[in-house]
Amino acid sequence: MDYDPDSEIPDKILYRFPMCSLGRSYVVDGLYHFPFTLFY
Repeated sequence: MDYDPDSEIPDKILYRFPMCSLGRSYVVDGLYHFPFTLFY
């Protein structure tokens, strides 16, 4: 979660975890949520 819609957090997570995919982001109470699916 982050207040910045152009946050670097999803990019950093995808870089560190190659078996991960980013879902559709959404906003709740002014916070941007970035859901991930982790494959193992």
